Amino acid sequence: MVAFTYNQTSIQDVVGVYSALQQPSAPITAEITRITGITDEMAAGQRIDLDTVESFIETADLVIAHNARFDRPFCETLAPGFDIKP
Repeated sequence: MVAFTYNQTSIQDVVGVYSALQQPSAPITAEITRITGITDEMAAGQRIDLDTVESFIETADLVIAHNARFDRPFCETLAPGFDIKP
C-alpha cells in the first residue's frame, strides 16, 4: 500500500508505505509462486497488520489499484472500510 497526497493533476508526496505477506491456510501452489514469486517459506509465520491497513483506509479519499477488479474483493473481505471508498 502506498499513501500519497495529490492535487487535481499530479501526485504530490508519498506519505506512507506498507507491504506485508500473510501465511495462507493452504500451501502456495507452484503456479502462484511462478506468477508472484512468493513461496511458502516467505509467507511462513507472516500476518498482515490490520491496524496498519485500517489506518491507511481511514485517511484515504479513494483507492487506486492496478488490478482492482481482482484485488478489491480480497481487500474488502480483509478489512472494513474498503467497501465505502471510491
